Amino acid sequence: MGERNAKFTWVTLKLLYFYSASKFDQVRLWNIQRFESMNWVQRKIYLYNVTFGLYMLDWWERCLFNILVVVLMWFICYNGVRSANEFYKRILW
Repeated sequence: MGERNAKFTWVTLKLLYFYSASKFDQVRLWNIQRFESMNWVQRKIYLYNVTFGLYMLDWWERCLFNILVVVLMWFICYNGVRSANEFYKRILW
């Protein structure tokens, strides 16, 4: 029961702040509320888009960038496994 009251108080404080704040603060608060309503996967995709600046690209540019990232990660993993395999064969055999 105390958790519900604390959440209600938190929501009430956020609303009071929202209606008494400047437009910039209202937009910032709206972004925070949107971020809190996402699940874990949506949050990680959002952070990936914002971190690399993909949010300002068109859909096809974002697709090309993601393909490039996947190919690069495949190249790193493939060569890492090959080199680890060679290292362990040299040490253990």
